[in-house]
Amino acid sequence: MFLPTEGLYAEVLRRPGLTEELQRTFRIMVTGPTTLAALLNSLQMGFRTLAIEKRSGEVWRCSGP
Repeated sequence: MFLPTEGLYAEVLRRPGLTEELQRTFRIMVTGPTTLAALLNSLQMGFRTLAIEKRSGEVWRCSGP
């Protein structure tokens, strides 16, 4: 969930347990203007890693005895 202002994002983070509850119950990741790019880069790296792992599995199957 993107919160468009730093003040709103800071208020959500200030409340104890709110972000954890949102993640656990609703599977929502909270992000603000300064953390959006970092979150997107992190997700992109995760998807790239999964793609590389899938490809390496294909290589092992093709180059087997």
